[in-house]
Amino acid sequence: MGPAQHLRTDEQILVWFANAVEAIGETTPWVLQDYPLALTCQLSVPIIAAIMEAHPSCVMLKAEDWPGLEKISALRRLQAEGTLRPFSILTANGGMFLDLEYWRGTNGSMTGYAFPDMLVDLYRLQAAGERDAAHDLFDAHLPLRRFVSLLESASAIPYARYA
Repeated sequence: MGPAQHLRTDEQILVWFANAVEAIGETTPWVLQDYPLALTCQLSVPIIAAIMEAHPSCVMLKAEDWPGLEKISALRRLQAEGTLRPFSILTANGGMFLDLEYWRGTNGSMTGYAFPDMLVDLYRLQAAGERDAAHDLFDAHLPLRRFVSLLESASAIPYARYA
C-alpha cells in the first residue's frame, strides 16, 4: 500500500494509513510502499517507524526511494537498537542500487530486471561476504540495467495515477 498522492503532512499520512488498515482489517498482512518518485509523498524514517509500530499487520517495506540507502541504514539501526520491530525490507528501482542496498541490510529485491541468474548470483555473493565479486558482477550488468531502467521509468509515471 502506498500513500495517496495528495498527502503532505505527517499527520495526514498517519491518518490515511490508519483508515486504510481499518478498511482491509487489522489482521490482513500488507506491504508499505515507499516510492516518492511516483507517489509524490515523502515518507521519512520517523513516519515509516510510526506506521510500522502502529500497524503490526504491515510485514514489509518496499523501499523505492531514490536511492534511499541512508533511509535503509537508519531503519536497520533503529531495529538493532530495539526501538523498532523487525520487518523485511525489499528494494526495487529496477535494481539500480542493489549491490549497495544489500550491504545496508535489505532482505532482497522485487526488481523486474530480466536476468534472474545475475540477481541470484549477486545475492549469493553478498551473503558470502564477497563484496568485491558482487560489485564486479553488478558493474558488468550496469549498462544494461540503466537502459532497462529508462524503459521502466517511461512507463512508471502513468502507472502512478492508478496506484
